[in-house]
Amino acid sequence: DSCNGNGVCLAGTCACFKGYDGASCATQTYNSHTQCADKCADHCASDCKSTFDLEIRAVGKQCFVGCSKHCFSRCVKGSYDLPEGTGNCDSAYCKMLKRTMLDMEGVFS
Repeated sequence: DSCNGNGVCLAGTCACFKGYDGASCATQTYNSHTQCADKCADHCASDCKSTFDLEIRAVGKQCFVGCSKHCFSRCVKGSYDLPEGTGNCDSAYCKMLKRTMLDMEGVFS
């Protein structure tokens, strides 16, 4: 993926998601909202993975989007400490979930 999973390629040019910049969307332009979005997506991808593995996709999506909305609204207010070991949504799995389920629904807008 020439946009590093942080954007979409349109006619050979990357259109970066919020929080990323550069020709290949590789530069993180973190602010507190972007950091919360990535950390919550990582946390919820892990939390809901078994739902995606065992249930129909709609149930997994409901788990992931619901978890992310709850986590994000608390995180930006500074009232939620994410579990130890929560990353920055760097895995291909997390980026796919964030891109297909959250960015498209405007969850972090």
